[in-house]
Amino acid sequence: MSHHASGHSSMQRSPSALTAEAASAVSRLFVALPLPQEIRSALSALQSEWAEPFSLRWTRPETMHITLHFLGNVDNALIEPLAAALSTVTCPAFRLAFTHVGTFGRGDRTVLWAGCAPSKALDGLHDQVLAALATVLPDVCGDKARERSSTAGTARWTPHCTLARVRSMPQKGRSGGRGHEAKALQELVRSLRLPDTLSFAVSSLVLCRSVLSSAGAQHTPLFTRPLA
Repeated sequence: MSHHASGHSSMQRSPSALTAEAASAVSRLFVALPLPQEIRSALSALQSEWAEPFSLRWTRPETMHITLHFLGNVDNALIEPLAAALSTVTCPAFRLAFTHVGTFGRGDRTVLWAGCAPSKALDGLHDQVLAALATVLPDVCGDKARERSSTAGTARWTPHCTLARVRSMPQKGRSGGRGHEAKALQELVRSLRLPDTLSFAVSSLVLCRSVLSSAGAQHTPLFTRPLA
């Protein structure tokens, strides 16, 4: 695949990525901020410190990231145009910090995550990424798509790193029912504290392919856009 992006960007095409691309006409894609090794290690270390009555499937350190936009299944022919569009994003490097813990969903579909402190730089980067993607996929990232999300009540973007997914809630007989289970989970979340050292530099964004398997998602970077 030829690459038309600037010299400050890079396409990454490993043998495994080429094999996956040849096997399917579409790829499950997302754009994300990669996390430094020390931050992934620190978040992973919390897994052994947090005791809980719930069965959790913890995120593997190598797959931790902050999603800027999930594209879903995309025609492989659009990977290069998407990379070229993302190469137009211009944003200085900046710093972020994980400061709190939250959840999405409910019951057995609950996601436990580490959230970022408010950041105008991050919000600006997110807007640029959506605008760039919309030049290639207007139905997914354009104004009409945002209007549909707003109507559906899903327009709000919460930058975060997924820490774990709930496998199962405590048994009803022990917990007193689903309402009590949900309350217990929220009490757990309120009790969790992140260390003050989870600050890091954001120096690039990546376009990734995600392949789902019984062993968990496998992420392959296809394109990296450095921030400078």
